[in-house]
Amino acid sequence: AAQMGWLDAGVDSACAVQVGGSVLCWGGNSFGQLGDGTVGSLNSFEPAPVPVQLPAGVRATSLSVGDAGACAVLDNGGVECWGLVGLDKQGTPIPIKLPAGSRAVAVSANGYHDCAVLSDGGAWCWGQDIHGALGNGPTVSGTQTTPTRVLLPAGRTAVAITTAFADTCAILDDGSAWCWGYGTDGELGAGPGVLADQESPVRVLLPTGRTAVAISAAGQHVCALLDDGTASCWGDAFRGELGNGTDTGTVSTPATVPTPAPYRVTDISAGLGRTCAALDDRTLTCWGDNTQGTLGVGSAGDAVLTPARVTLPAQRSITGFAAGSGFSCGALDTGGVICWGFDTAGQLGNGAPTAVQKNPALAPFTLSNGTIPGQVADLSLAIAPTGGTQAVGQARTFTVTLRNAGADPATGVRMDLTAVGLRLSGITASQGTVTGGGWSLDLYRGASATLTVTATPTTAGANALTAEVTAAGQVDPDSVPGNHVAGEDDQATVAITTPPPPGTGGSGGTGGQTGGELAFDQSR
Repeated sequence: AAQMGWLDAGVDSACAVQVGGSVLCWGGNSFGQLGDGTVGSLNSFEPAPVPVQLPAGVRATSLSVGDAGACAVLDNGGVECWGLVGLDKQGTPIPIKLPAGSRAVAVSANGYHDCAVLSDGGAWCWGQDIHGALGNGPTVSGTQTTPTRVLLPAGRTAVAITTAFADTCAILDDGSAWCWGYGTDGELGAGPGVLADQESPVRVLLPTGRTAVAISAAGQHVCALLDDGTASCWGDAFRGELGNGTDTGTVSTPATVPTPAPYRVTDISAGLGRTCAALDDRTLTCWGDNTQGTLGVGSAGDAVLTPARVTLPAQRSITGFAAGSGFSCGALDTGGVICWGFDTAGQLGNGAPTAVQKNPALAPFTLSNGTIPGQVADLSLAIAPTGGTQAVGQARTFTVTLRNAGADPATGVRMDLTAVGLRLSGITASQGTVTGGGWSLDLYRGASATLTVTATPTTAGANALTAEVTAAGQVDPDSVPGNHVAGEDDQATVAITTPPPPGTGGSGGTGGQTGGELAFDQSR
């Protein structure tokens, strides 16, 4: 399946990464946001996709479309931007001068300012430092033509970033969310005591015990996908864009969006005055401003204050989507593209502008389907507590945590347990299924899942419990699933020392598992 985020939308243009790493854009071109080497006059547009002129020999791995421009991460680790870049119009992609020796893994374009996450976890921003949107503290101000480092909390690194007009938010490696910049409307999410501009990151007050998996900002609101498959939004609620049942006031502490039961949210995209979220049944929901039919529910009019199902073509599912400013687009499992909402500049990609499209309309072009090159998944395992001494017959419960720190979902993941001298029972997984000797699940970007298991030694000696990812569905840049190489981050082991039972003269117990994949004992 194509990666989430391969399609993005701005004010009046949209772009998509093709499987081969090329980029197509369509819609408005007044600032050069199509990247085809031209900068159009006011109100110029192109309703059919045109290829972006990326440098020869490189491929895009991800992209972001801002208000009037776009940026792409390339497979050589560079970043190229086009359209409104800082204060200039650029009809052809230009390279961003990242710190020497660094590689970008994610980018977020806004037009007024843009930001990137580098492979070392640093976050860097450039452009207009309005209201502190660059997050570099009070000592640096004004427009920055080259990237400047965001002052993240000590010891923490960034894994995702999003930009809006004058504020920016990031997810850090511990799953916390931090925002900086304009804060008057509560878009920093730091509570009612933080409603002023912040030139350095402040912590978002996520629901207790929850971590952020994905984050998206637009206009004056921000939404995050959390690790339990729910979504929370904060900021200006004027048009119902927070999805919490209200269209008045400022919400400075994240409010939970009521997800249709029994589904989980798998990705989220904030647009101007509204938000869209994909569910794990591969359908799409949207909420907020519906003045121009921007929710794709077949009507135009009043705001919709809680999630409503987008009308997808029959028997089709969503593989990618983006909420722009007044319109939205989605990629289907067939490679087809659907767009809906306001259509003044060909941003729906379906020929001559139609003013308002209340139902998603299938564009007369398709995108190549498959996996886009570049970083996809980054799976790692940990087992707690650590090993130690454990007597024969003494039961102890261990928690195996599987995390995807990559930029994209990992589908078709399988993890297998191997035990030496142990009987395993009482298996419980936070998600997915446990059958035979393995645990099968899908793990969305930034998400983690847990499996608890009770291990009881059946024989004295050096016993062990090992967890290993044996299938990942997508490429893992740090390891090769199922290669049984100890020390890689997709394998974890706890060593358990089991002394001989009293009076046995050093002989071990009888029975028990001596190795290999296990048929779990579910009797406990």
